Amino acid sequence: MKVLLRKDIIGVGKRGEIVSVADGYARNKLFPGKLALVANEKTEAQAEAMRKARVAKELKELESAKAIADSLKDRTVTIYAQSGKDDKLFGSITTAEIAQAIRGQFDLEIDRKKIHEVESIRKVGKHEAIIRFSPEVSVQLAVEVKSKE
Repeated sequence: MKVLLRKDIIGVGKRGEIVSVADGYARNKLFPGKLALVANEKTEAQAEAMRKARVAKELKELESAKAIADSLKDRTVTIYAQSGKDDKLFGSITTAEIAQAIRGQFDLEIDRKKIHEVESIRKVGKHEAIIRFSPEVSVQLAVEVKSKE
């Protein structure tokens, strides 16, 4: 059965695409969940509008990610943490703490899931983190950890 997807479905397709699926899958999963419509001549225009909207949204998100990545380039975020002997931290610095520091210091909202530590941050000093906004856009961010006194 050919259906027009109303939302992105992993393994099936993206919003606005017309795909072939099993009849039972369409009747039992897609239609009751309002995830798809039966594809016919009338839905072709609707599919095209959905595709254009999706492409425009992806383009806008990509431009926004590039702008944020450019603003973070060559910058250092500073985090204060308690440390013990040999500048070892009590615990480690998490991606949530890095995101919170970015929010506080640069007034940028970054999802912690997009931040990837190069190594586990367990000592005072300079470290690296990578922020991946999309497969095409990523930026390296210097993370400086200072001892809280």
